[in-house]
Amino acid sequence: MYACHAEWAAKGLTLLFLPPYSPELNRIELLWHRCKHYWVRPEDYQTD
Repeated sequence: MYACHAEWAAKGLTLLFLPPYSPELNRIELLWHRCKHYWVRPEDYQTD
């Protein structure tokens, strides 16, 4: 904990630390999931 955290807490500021990887909190991850599972067909991954 940094020295400034106590000062910030006294002023009513609370820090929320997120896990390093939290796709449910990242909107682009939700979009990418929809793309992969609903919009892109398996044959779209094939190369010629």
